[in-house]
Amino acid sequence: MNKNPRGKIRHGGTAAQSIVRGLLVTLTAMAVSGVASAQDKKDEISFNLLPNPQTVECLRANHYEEPRARATVIRGKR
Repeated sequence: MNKNPRGKIRHGGTAAQSIVRGLLVTLTAMAVSGVASAQDKKDEISFNLLPNPQTVECLRANHYEEPRARATVIRGKR
């Protein structure tokens, strides 16, 4: 009969060690997939900037047009 007083698994490690190993494998897989998804990002993104309603009058060139601006961010290495 095989007595197992310490809760060891037959492969030589405790249950807690097996859980920790499983978590490490899972976290490593998640980290690798995160790196892959980061590489799928665009190198350039553009978006419109909106004025703060409290300061819109200070930004106006005239009363006929709303102030507007567009920003473009280019991803790159420093």
